[in-house]
Amino acid sequence: MTISPLLLSMALMLAASSAATDRPRASPLRIVPRPTPPFRVPHYRTRGTYPQVSGHGIDLRRANAALRNAVLAEQRRYARVALADEASNPDPIRMGYKGLFETATVPRLISANTVGVSALIPVDEIFPGSHEAGYWLSVTVLVPSGTRVRLPDLLTSPGVALRAIAAAARKTLVGENRCVRETLAGDPILQRGFAPTLENYRHFALTARGLTIGFPIAQVALGICNRVETTLPYAALRLRWSQLGEDLIAAVRQAA
Repeated sequence: MTISPLLLSMALMLAASSAATDRPRASPLRIVPRPTPPFRVPHYRTRGTYPQVSGHGIDLRRANAALRNAVLAEQRRYARVALADEASNPDPIRMGYKGLFETATVPRLISANTVGVSALIPVDEIFPGSHEAGYWLSVTVLVPSGTRVRLPDLLTSPGVALRAIAAAARKTLVGENRCVRETLAGDPILQRGFAPTLENYRHFALTARGLTIGFPIAQVALGICNRVETTLPYAALRLRWSQLGEDLIAAVRQAA
């Protein structure tokens, strides 16, 4: 049996319409900055906030727990690093210097709605007597379950998609960030930080402006540039998103 192009086109339109109709309706949630949990390592200060969300008629306890647990997990990881640094380099502490653990709530790096919450959280982890050291936390969770979502979960062909994301991220960041552009020109080895691996693109958020990618200090530029981020418009990426990816992006746009 041969299906005419007209019938095939109508079938595809109906399938797309059905998929869109089946998507959960998204309502915006309010982003509520909360004080960063105390970093329980001697000689360190804690500063800043991290995001929580609030809304009416929906249980957000698991989503908020996932956001908080991401910060606590990073604190546990960094505590081991901080204590090892103190053991090998005690002089700054003897001289009275203190270290710092700080997170920040940046609304433009967060989307929050009744389908999902996605956040890119700046983190400063500074040894006593040291200078800027900017990193990222990335948390994307489903609402209300609090289930974590990783970048491969959003893509039908992660390998192909990562190459497209890597190319777009490099082009956009080099074009918009002078510090990155100049340090890349002086040290081509930094190009490796753009390689299309899950490790290099693990820090992301689905935001109203597009897929935002965060690169920690010294990954794609010299330390003088600190951490950097760039946003890739969804339409420009032209990726084959998974059904989950399409649902979450549709929810972000609907709730914006």
